Formats: sequence, structure tokens, C-alpha cells
Amino acid sequence: KRVQLEQASADALTTVQKKLIDVVGEIAKEKDLELVLPKSQTLFAEGGMDITSEVLNGLNKALPKTDVQIKAPKN
Repeated sequence: KRVQLEQASADALTTVQKKLIDVVGEIAKEKDLELVLPKSQTLFAEGGMDITSEVLNGLNKALPKTDVQIKAPKN
């Protein structure tokens, strides 16, 4: 069961990551940004450069929920 749960979790995370990339890409295009970095990899940025809230709002609209589907083990 652990393997099925880990696979279901990985599949759901992949779905979220793909949608996140789409949302970030759309926002970057709208704001004419050429590069978007995670906060954890940024030492300094001007206050107006943080798009976290916009990304979270866009992700919530684009993917309001994610189903985690656990497949039955094969016998």
C-alpha cells in the first residue's frame, strides 16, 4: 500500500507542478518578466518583484482541487 500511496502523491504533485508552471508563465508574460525564481533561491529583490500572491491566486483559480487517485495493487 505504501508504494501505491507514494505513487498517488507523486502523480498529484506532478499535476500541481505542471499547472504552476502554466500560471507562472502567464503572469510572467503579462508582466513582461524574463526570469522567475523561487524565493528560496533569491538573495535580494525589489518589493514590487514578488508575484507569489498572484501565482497562488492564479493556481487556486486554475486548479481549485487535485484528486489523489490510489490505484489498487496488481496481483
